[in-house]
Amino acid sequence: MEKLLVLQALPLLYTGKMLVSLPPKLPPQFDFDKKNISQLVAAARSLGLLNGIIKSFPGPDILLDTLIYQEAKDSNAVENILTTHKEMYQAKADARFANKATKEVQNYADAVKHGFKLISENNLLTINNIKAIQGINCPGKNNIRSMPGTYVKNTRTDEIVHIPPQTKKDIEDCLSDLEEFINDPSVSELDPLIKLALIHYQFEVIHPFYDGNGRMGRILNVLYLCQQGLLDLPVLYLSRYIIEYKDEYYKLLKQVTEEGSWEEWCIWMLKGIEITAEQTLAKIEKIKKLMDKYEQEIKGSCKFYSLDLINLLFRHPYIAVHDIAEGLNCHAHTARKYLNELAEKNFLEKKMKGKNLLYFNRPLFEILKEQD
Repeated sequence: MEKLLVLQALPLLYTGKMLVSLPPKLPPQFDFDKKNISQLVAAARSLGLLNGIIKSFPGPDILLDTLIYQEAKDSNAVENILTTHKEMYQAKADARFANKATKEVQNYADAVKHGFKLISENNLLTINNIKAIQGINCPGKNNIRSMPGTYVKNTRTDEIVHIPPQTKKDIEDCLSDLEEFINDPSVSELDPLIKLALIHYQFEVIHPFYDGNGRMGRILNVLYLCQQGLLDLPVLYLSRYIIEYKDEYYKLLKQVTEEGSWEEWCIWMLKGIEITAEQTLAKIEKIKKLMDKYEQEIKGSCKFYSLDLINLLFRHPYIAVHDIAEGLNCHAHTARKYLNELAEKNFLEKKMKGKNLLYFNRPLFEILKEQD
């Protein structure tokens, strides 16, 4: 069979003031030509390789406390909430260094972790769970829209690309359909990676919240992969791909709405999964290689060596005395002594910010911030 499904565009309703898109229940009818199956296979293969190294990586908290922040930084950047790696990781080490943008990054990271916890408990992505995650991502902004007037625009060009459902009932009905599609496998036999593309599009065109819909939609991407057992940890760095091809992202969303171009959208998302899985895998391999080097050298030169210490040094590019004291269950004086010796032996650098001292793992920081 050469074609799997048939094209279907969204119906547009005229409210008297604007054209409003009401998305049909998923799955929509769309073309997915056999010649494009190779992109699905490539994405699945890259994702499988990534999950393989995640399974073998020592200490999942290391990846959760480094790579989630990479994703959070770039997901916020899609919405023009900008910070630097230095600001982000310094604020993570010491809340006194936080600013508005780094707090947004922290909220995003906390939201992903909470969503992952919910999935680990019940393997569901319900609307109530999504609202709970949104409440962490955008505190106080997890109520479903009840006032009309919302539209979606390209944040770089200010072009209006979509007008979502306007009434609360329409939004809730669409969300109920989406919830069923996410959690009930009998609704569709499509591959989970294609379903991810459909879910992301559907959430964005529903646009259920007053703020943070783009970020919440990107959180759903990685949580859905975890729910489907395709990732053991929510560390796929997909927002970087969206930033790099931001105009194409908005163009394809608009083309699905206006022309029913589902196939092009799915292929674009599958390509993004393939590329970012490979980039994330390469970054994890570099972190693991550096960890092995530090473990060998610190073990040979410091009497206080332990695997717990190594894990702590790689959870925090900027590390404070309290991180070591809490992580090793030792006195702050002892933790400071350990960190000072590590700095003397060039494993760490001392960094003063005002009157506050942080210890800096420069090689780890360089791996995290580099563009592959």
